[in-house]
Amino acid sequence: MMATGEAWLERVAWVRQEWPLIGEAMLAALVVETGLRATSHPRLWHWAGVVPRDMASRPDPALLWAILRASYWACLLLPVRGTCLRESLVAARLLSRRGHPVTVQVGVRKAGPRLDSHAWLEDGDGRALTDPLAGYAPLIADTHDRTALPDPAR
Repeated sequence: MMATGEAWLERVAWVRQEWPLIGEAMLAALVVETGLRATSHPRLWHWAGVVPRDMASRPDPALLWAILRASYWACLLLPVRGTCLRESLVAARLLSRRGHPVTVQVGVRKAGPRLDSHAWLEDGDGRALTDPLAGYAPLIADTHDRTALPDPAR
């Protein structure tokens, strides 16, 4: 029982320390939620700072961990469904604003008679920065081929 209490206290201390980052993530989560409902995906991904793989970078692990936790907490605290796509887009926005653009990869896998989907972050070398989960095949090798996407400004 003591370990659970200590873990809870650690979480509370982290939230207090990282509140500005969580606040930024909450704002980004609200924009992502609105964007998923009201705009095109290329425009939303452009706003989030998602880049083609050849332009992506590998952030510092401590920064990445803090941003992933803030993205998770933002979706938890807001009345938005915390899916892997939403959390990945929020994290991509926060990383991009700190000079570490990343790629959001979307993949599928067969689960019985249906397809499951999952989204994760990758760096410029195609290494997963978040959990790609076993068995998911990327839909497109480079989701953000600049010649395939329309100009987001239109």
